[in-house]
Amino acid sequence: WDRLMGINLEAPIHLTRRLMPALMSREGSHIANMCSVSGLVAGGRFNAYHTTKYGLVGFTEALRAEYGRSGLGVTAICPGPVKTNLYRDCQTGRGNRAPEPPGWLCASPERVAKLTLRAIRWNRRMVLITPLAHLLFNMKRFAPWLIDAMNQFSRRSLPFIGKRYIRPRPSLEELLAQSQQAMPTDVSTTATTPAKRAA
Repeated sequence: WDRLMGINLEAPIHLTRRLMPALMSREGSHIANMCSVSGLVAGGRFNAYHTTKYGLVGFTEALRAEYGRSGLGVTAICPGPVKTNLYRDCQTGRGNRAPEPPGWLCASPERVAKLTLRAIRWNRRMVLITPLAHLLFNMKRFAPWLIDAMNQFSRRSLPFIGKRYIRPRPSLEELLAQSQQAMPTDVSTTATTPAKRAA
């Protein structure tokens, strides 16, 4: 959780803060944050990822609202699935390998780069890259109950047609065991250290 939060949300925030004086001093400066459709439409199994991307979308929109009047361009890039090794390398919260979407649902990195440059040129507020991103975004806008129904039916955030990735939800006992494993094991030593020093 902390690593994902640091990479996806805290790093862009800190980098923007460091660069803001230089950006504001140069005419035509632009910030394009690589957000995600997962920052606009939430689903199950990727809670931490959704949290970071929702935060990045909000941060990007707030930057545009606050500094847009001063001439700084700000754009949120929200692609859907992209043909990278992201799905191959990432794992779900239970240690399982994340399912890779069909290739026809994915955009190429070259297309993402092309649309990002176009968005910077025209100072677009937000850019949705793939047809799936447009579909999910408009479903949430005009028929949010379909998003709820889709999540309840498939237990996934994305409807990867042709494959079903339904896994049983973790039981209460499994969740408690995971939380205990994440706690520090040397709590007793940490607690008794001050007493030893006082003696």
